[in-house]
Amino acid sequence: GIEPVSIPAISTFYKGMIENQVASEKLAVDAYFKNSYDSALQAIAINKTVPSTTVARQILDDLIEANGDYWPILK
Repeated sequence: GIEPVSIPAISTFYKGMIENQVASEKLAVDAYFKNSYDSALQAIAINKTVPSTTVARQILDDLIEANGDYWPILK
């Protein structure tokens, strides 16, 4: 049968990490459906492993070049 489950509150630290990841994923989906270079750039730039927007732009441009036939045209 159904049993209640109690989950403690998520700490601010973990909540922030989760929200950051969700924002990145939403921006990536938006980039695909809107063919938006800016949204794709933001999706990469918001990632904690990317140190700057300049590096994010280099990563995105390399991804577009390497996967051009499989990606939408980003404007």
